[in-house]
Amino acid sequence: RPGFDPWPALRPAAARIRPWGLLQRNAAYEAGHIHPLGWLSGVYYVRVPKAVSTGNGPGALAFGQPASLRTEVIRSAHYVPQEGMLLMAPSHYEHWTIPSGLDEERISIAFDIVSEAHGVLPTG
Repeated sequence: RPGFDPWPALRPAAARIRPWGLLQRNAAYEAGHIHPLGWLSGVYYVRVPKAVSTGNGPGALAFGQPASLRTEVIRSAHYVPQEGMLLMAPSHYEHWTIPSGLDEERISIAFDIVSEAHGVLPTG
């Protein structure tokens, strides 16, 4: 409903994309985090091991409450990556990856849409 979520109103007037690549295998994962300088963040899956794309947890991208606030009442949402899938969310949403445990690479390109007002930022 109008006015419920302030995120759309905070859309930058001028922005740029800040991309980086990720190669993950075995126990590699991204710990829970947000992207404080981004407005919108996303990930595009270039390569996903078949066992990940047909599974229901290992290798997934999860969104939810920060670990310090996580409860059984507020559950996280898991998205099983597929090759060619693009996922986007507001940069202030807490998210993390679940290790696949597989000796195969998951290749993805992540990005933030960043306001030009932030100037030049380091990558990574």
